[in-house]
Amino acid sequence: MVRVIRAYETGGPQVMRLEDVEIGDPGEGEARVCHEAIGLNYIDT
Repeated sequence: MVRVIRAYETGGPQVMRLEDVEIGDPGEGEARVCHEAIGLNYIDT
């Protein structure tokens, strides 16, 4: 299980939701990338 941040509406940081999701194995022509850390800029919110 992995954690994702999703925004279902426009707005500030308060609209972002942390969710647990299941992901499957990569399909043909796809790759799985594992991140150690990801930066989020103010403008992204």
